[in-house]
Amino acid sequence: MSMNSHNPDHAVRGQLKEQVSGIMPECRELRRRLHSSPELSLNENATAGAISEFLAANGLSPVSYEFPSVVCDTGPKPAVALRADMDALPIVEDSGEPFSSRNHGAMHACGHDAHAAILACAGVLLHRRKRRSVRLLFQPAEEIGKGARMMIEAGALDGIEQIFGLHVWPSLDTGTIAVLDGPAMAANSLFTISILGEGGHGAYPHLAHDAVAAAASFIMNANTIVSRNIDPLESAVVSFGQINGGTAANVIPSELTIRGTIRSFSPSVQSMLKQRLSKLLSDACSSFCLEHSIEWYSEGPAVVNSVETAEKCRAIMSGPIRIVECNPTMGSEDFAYYLEKVKGAFAFLGTGSSVETRMSKHSSGFRLDEESMYYGIMAEVLAGENL
Repeated sequence: MSMNSHNPDHAVRGQLKEQVSGIMPECRELRRRLHSSPELSLNENATAGAISEFLAANGLSPVSYEFPSVVCDTGPKPAVALRADMDALPIVEDSGEPFSSRNHGAMHACGHDAHAAILACAGVLLHRRKRRSVRLLFQPAEEIGKGARMMIEAGALDGIEQIFGLHVWPSLDTGTIAVLDGPAMAANSLFTISILGEGGHGAYPHLAHDAVAAAASFIMNANTIVSRNIDPLESAVVSFGQINGGTAANVIPSELTIRGTIRSFSPSVQSMLKQRLSKLLSDACSSFCLEHSIEWYSEGPAVVNSVETAEKCRAIMSGPIRIVECNPTMGSEDFAYYLEKVKGAFAFLGTGSSVETRMSKHSSGFRLDEESMYYGIMAEVLAGENL
């Protein structure tokens, strides 16, 4: 008889593997149901209903807050929470999947359908195994940075000491997971800039106060903020994603709008980016005698994992899942708000197995390797029972 047959941990994990394999057909079915009926942020009512229906059919008692959400304790007085998001993106799907979106203009292009299905199935197994009570959190509105705060304000973390979450990660292989120490995802601040000038005929620019010229000068100078103001050992991004202004090729517009984002891992760096952006905008507009304003919105902190929790996650998941290294990302996630309140970790779940399944998140052609959901369920059950 082998030594492993006397190892309780080995026996327990062997049983868990069988249980996860057994629930995978239900996980696929639920994920495809959610994928075909995506709902945008703060409209996830049918999504929450489908999740609640699945949990209730498996002996659990889910409840909802006064907004689209599902909260479910697998037993009394849980101290650990597991979180998934539920919202889709305003994208027309072009994935070619037979279960593609039936809601034109909405698509699960970021894997939140998989997150929800993984957590629902992990919750069922945790309930059946009865080794530890865990709180399941299905939140809305991650894509607009509001859902986590709404959940926290409603009491989702009451009595909770640690939290774990994961995100599908196409650049990592299926069967792997990365759990970083410390900063994992960046703080994000979006901005809208308005520049007000005095328009005129394109033939007589000397008679106008040109908002376009000011905007061009500002954007070019803003691209030096990171290279000339931020420590090269820090990470930071200043990006412009939208410029609106003008109605004709020969008309200098009187008003122009610019939208973009700044990102970093440090509050002090984020503050520096804001200061420098505002100063360069002021300088550019002063040169052309223009009025201006800048509005900051959808601001969120960096996702900073507890080193202690991250180390424990890697230890308990190693074996059933291959632990890999991964760089922090300049993407953002409102899971950060939970980590400001309690210890926890946010993991990147490998979902790449082919060219099709390595396509970027937020793409109209995004596809998921559903085999990766096996490892997601495994990770969440192990986190729920061992953190």
